[in-house]
Formats: sequence, C-alpha cells, structure tokens
Amino acid sequence: MPIFVCNFCGGDHGSETCQEPVIYRGETLSAGEVIDSMLESLDLSVETWEQVEEIYDHDQPIEMLAHIVANFPDNIDDEIKAFFPPVPDDGKIYNASRKHGNCFQFAFDALIDGAGTDIDDGEIYLVHGYVLTNPTDHTGHAWLESDNKVIDCGAMKREITVYEKQDFYERTKVTSPEFFSKQEALKKLIELNHYGSWCEAPPENIKMSDDWVQQ
Repeated sequence: MPIFVCNFCGGDHGSETCQEPVIYRGETLSAGEVIDSMLESLDLSVETWEQVEEIYDHDQPIEMLAHIVANFPDNIDDEIKAFFPPVPDDGKIYNASRKHGNCFQFAFDALIDGAGTDIDDGEIYLVHGYVLTNPTDHTGHAWLESDNKVIDCGAMKREITVYEKQDFYERTKVTSPEFFSKQEALKKLIELNHYGSWCEAPPENIKMSDDWVQQ
C-alpha cells in the first residue's frame, strides 16, 4: 500500500488520525475531521464504492480518498482535489501542502500570531518564493519579511530565526518572491484552502529539487 505523507503535520502516519488544524470550507478542523467530511460529501455509486472498498478498508480514509480523487475525478469537486494534486509515482500520496516540510503553514501562523511586530522595521509580509536547498537545487519556501529583516519560521518544525534580509537573499539565492499582507494572506487561504505555495510556476532558469511538487 502507498504511504500517505501527512503534510498537515509532517508525519508518515497513513491511516492514523491527524489532529493538525486545517482550514476547510471556511472552518478550522483537524486534518482527520477534514478527511471524514470529504468522504461523507462524496456522491459515488454503489458500484464505485465497491471498487474502492476492494482495495482500501475504512480504517484507511486518507489512502481511500486519494485513490478516489485519482481514479474518479469527475465525481470530485475542485476543493477536494486541491488537497490531493498529482505527484510523481513514487509510491506515496501527498496533499496540497507538501512543500519540503511545513514552512508555508508555519509562516502563515506566525504572521497571524504577530511575529516580528516587535522588530519595528516596517510592515510584516508573508513571502512565498524559491530558495536553494543545496548548491544547485531550489525548492519552494515561505517566510516573513519586513523592510530589512527576514523572519524564517522553519520547515520541519517551527523555529523562528531572524536574519538580515540582504544576507538571507544572498545565501539562499531567493528567486521570484511574492508578497502578501496579513489581509491578502487570509483572503488567499480562504480562496485556495491550502497554505501554499501560492507562487507562480518556478522560472525555467532554476533547477527544482526532486521532492518539489508543483501546486
């Protein structure tokens, strides 16, 4: 069976219930509740359900839903599809937040929590862009930014670190940054129902890392 890589919390936990808070249809629910709500909303024929249940048990809700989205897309609304975009055939299943860790949610949460307001360095923006992960490859990343500072909120766990903006940009070779005020970020999250990336496609002149999944 494929492994579900849970990007709500960053773990490889398959059918276990994830309690990470997720924005879905304007409500804040646990990831487990979101998956249950999605499954309950499906209008599938008895024959289709029988085909699905031949492969997945009901104690594998995430894997079951990903299979339905991949194999019966005409029966699925776009809001659900957004959580399960197509990914490389590597035996795993990813949701829409899989972007080299949880940086997109960490940065959004930090913005809402008021991180950086004590720096007194102008308005704080949420930034989505592309940064180096090794000497040759870029990946998507999110951080906060003021006039002269970058507030990096981590990728695999939330650890807030403040950098001089010029140093951060030079060290990570930031490419195609896009800026969102708090109001713009809230609007974007409600509109798209995921934390990001909200960037345009990566520019052709950079090499993306193998674990990058374009939204």
